Order: sequence, then C-alpha cells, then structure tokens
Amino acid sequence: MKQLVKKFRPWVALAVVAVAALAITTEAQAGKGCCEPKPTVTKCYTVQSPECCNLCTTVSVCLPACCADEEPCVSSRPTLFGYGQVKLTWSCGKTVVVRFTKHGPRVL
Repeated sequence: MKQLVKKFRPWVALAVVAVAALAITTEAQAGKGCCEPKPTVTKCYTVQSPECCNLCTTVSVCLPACCADEEPCVSSRPTLFGYGQVKLTWSCGKTVVVRFTKHGPRVL
C-alpha cells in the first residue's frame, strides 16, 4: 500500500497545482472589463462541441470595433474530461475559450 501511495503522490500534487492554476486564470479573466479599447461591439456566436454533434451553446463576446467585422479563427480539440474545447481568436488579440463539460459549457 505504501508503494502505491508513493507512486501516485506526484500525480496528485500535479493535479492539485493544475486545478489551482485553472482557478486563478479563470478568476483573473473574469475580473477583466468588457473590452479595454473603445468603442466596443457585442456579438453572439454559436459554438458546437467538437466531440458531441448536438451540444451547442451561444457565446456573447465583446469585441473592439476594429475587429468586430471579421470572423474569428476557430480551433477545436477533444479534451480528456468533458466534451471538448473550442477556441475563438481574433486578429486584435481577443481570445475566447469555450469548454464543454458534463455539467454544461463554460466560457473562459
């Protein structure tokens, strides 16, 4: 039993650090205002999970007016836990990450 505990101790520590880093990142991003450069435009996008065809969500994004007319670069990937991640990126530097979990989509 002691060998098993010794074997998994580094993995548990890594998981704790990863969860803490995710919580800090999410908290920091949530504290940001709508957009720093003025004027701004709010647009809605429908995002579909890369792993589940019938799982979609609508995301409201506040964009600087300079890049509001362009379409975002969309990339997606499957995730270890949940139903995937979709990343929307604009040329002005704005990035929105939507993670699909078993509890529903989360915008990061």
